[in-house]
Amino acid sequence: MKQAPFFSIVIPTYNRAHIIADSLHSILQQEFTDWEVIVIDDASTDNTKEIVESFKETKFQYFRNEKNVERSISRNRGIEKSRGTYICFLDSDDYFLPNHLSSLHQTILVQQNPIAFYFSDILTKRNNHLEKRIREDINKYGHIVPYLLQNFLIPAQVCMHINILKEHKFDENVAILVIEDFEFWLRIAAQFPVVPTNLYTAVEVYHDNNSTARKNNVAINQLNGLDVIFSNITISKHISKNLKDEAYGARYYLMAMYYQYSGEKWSMIKSLVKSFLYHPTHFDYKGKLVMLLYAIPGIKVLRHGMRIKS
Repeated sequence: MKQAPFFSIVIPTYNRAHIIADSLHSILQQEFTDWEVIVIDDASTDNTKEIVESFKETKFQYFRNEKNVERSISRNRGIEKSRGTYICFLDSDDYFLPNHLSSLHQTILVQQNPIAFYFSDILTKRNNHLEKRIREDINKYGHIVPYLLQNFLIPAQVCMHINILKEHKFDENVAILVIEDFEFWLRIAAQFPVVPTNLYTAVEVYHDNNSTARKNNVAINQLNGLDVIFSNITISKHISKNLKDEAYGARYYLMAMYYQYSGEKWSMIKSLVKSFLYHPTHFDYKGKLVMLLYAIPGIKVLRHGMRIKS
């Protein structure tokens, strides 16, 4: 029987044949080489299987779901297939920089191999332009849970000891899809040590088919997820009412932007009003006010009259 690797990297994927190769290439380019990859194909209808198997890499393992079951079940299945001591996550449209695993390994050794939750810093890639996502000072929040509520992590940043994942799983409720990883990070952070590497070693790639793209009304599921998060006393005891209200206000604002994009004016107005009620001083309150004024009947006529007079 082969010796278990230090890292297992779990990659759920669905119809990403056109980009998953970039994710897999980034793993082959890692400075630290004691790893395995678990690809869980969520019943893709494209040639994802052929792309993965074309690498002919014995440390890549490919598994296919019989039907599409979404990311949480796929990640949980990947965890079950993993043999590594530490489990990393990677979505099939993002990638690692070459020092990602080596920096995690070094941090783990310095910490003396604890049962803990690690995360790296991240760059974002838009139109082939890389930019660092500036991270706030964790000490500002007094506890890691409110910090993670305000500073969203993507899977590519995260690594956890297998013992955590034997006991805790991603929530498989599809009603919180797109925020299921967010809920999981908070749940784990409330119970285990969390250690940042303080290095930018992962890349989030923005494209038109991101699940959180504006054309998708992801705010509904995010609101469902916040209900789940704040009903968990282990998490919510660390979060002030002001931060909870801010989180709800931000999601209603996101919902309003979707309705603006789809041309549903009255739904946009209702979402903006709810956003104001939850958090009137949200960071983009001026943007919300402008959206609201432009949507109210009569405002367009007033603006037109002002232009004529001028």
